[in-house]
Amino acid sequence: MADGGEITRLLRAWSRGDGDALEALIPLVYEELRRLAAGQMRAENPGHTLSPTGLVHESFLKLVEQKHSPDWQDRKHFFVVASKAMRQLLVDHARRKHARKRDPGAPAEWPGQYQMPGAPWDVIDLDRALDRLEQNEPRMAKAVELRFFGGLNLDEIATTMDVSAPTISRELRLAEAWLAHEIRGDPQD
Repeated sequence: MADGGEITRLLRAWSRGDGDALEALIPLVYEELRRLAAGQMRAENPGHTLSPTGLVHESFLKLVEQKHSPDWQDRKHFFVVASKAMRQLLVDHARRKHARKRDPGAPAEWPGQYQMPGAPWDVIDLDRALDRLEQNEPRMAKAVELRFFGGLNLDEIATTMDVSAPTISRELRLAEAWLAHEIRGDPQD
């Protein structure tokens, strides 16, 4: 993994419009982005048309092509934003696939599904429920997003969010129960 200080320096230079900084940044963050994407793609159905490499490329393009580059705070901020971009791409992809499947004669096939207790859940339903969770419990929603869309483990989430790993573990369990209730109407025990 690349030095966080160097990544932060390059991100800030890129925010100021330094194209050379972006060129130097790409090889430093690529492997970690690819690891995050591979984690997300493991949760997808076999035969998904996006590959981890494709997801990295599309999400990075989404970050680069923004009208205004975010005011990058540090390495953690970059990977949080990249995880969000990956989530949006997977949800958009699932929506397009789902729209094509609406033909009444087509067999029922769910787009991307994510593995959580009581899952698989449709990625579109998960996205909608996460938006509702974010309204009341933004930290829980962010932890779920980093875990299931960003592929981060408990320690990485705790570091990214500046919260202890036991707190993240507890909040993920609560969020998963809440999401199960929201998505499936499961009674909470």
